[in-house]
Amino acid sequence: MKETYYSRNREKCKKKAKAEYQRQKAEGGASNRALARYYRMKQEDPERLAEISKKAKAKAVKRKRAIVDKIKADKGCAKCKERNPRKLDFHHKELKGKRSSVSEMVKDQAPDDRMLQEILKCSVLCKDCHTALHRVNWLHDENETKRWRVALYPPSPV
Repeated sequence: MKETYYSRNREKCKKKAKAEYQRQKAEGGASNRALARYYRMKQEDPERLAEISKKAKAKAVKRKRAIVDKIKADKGCAKCKERNPRKLDFHHKELKGKRSSVSEMVKDQAPDDRMLQEILKCSVLCKDCHTALHRVNWLHDENETKRWRVALYPPSPV
């Protein structure tokens, strides 16, 4: 039998592997077995892996949706005090610091802390109040938009 590094230093290698496993476990990383299982399933049964991934994503989205709905119900509409979470929206007070809409963050499974930071930048409004607020802003900006369009596309001389 050919002598290898592992056969000469078996105990040292075992200790090193165990220490690495403990380090990964402490950091919350995936174990080598879990990674091996994932890659084996990816090669052998990709349809089943896709189904499992789809279920896991649906479960995560459902959990995040519950968090968002609880926040909406607790705050209620800032104007009319509506409390039904399905009738409430998040309104960004300032667009300058907006990273993404909260609903997109839920759908894309953004980390909870990032999602909560985005919620802190928002006020809660019911759909009617939110529409009315944006309608007022749209009417205010309509003349500027028309001037901007005319500057880009001057009327053709006829």
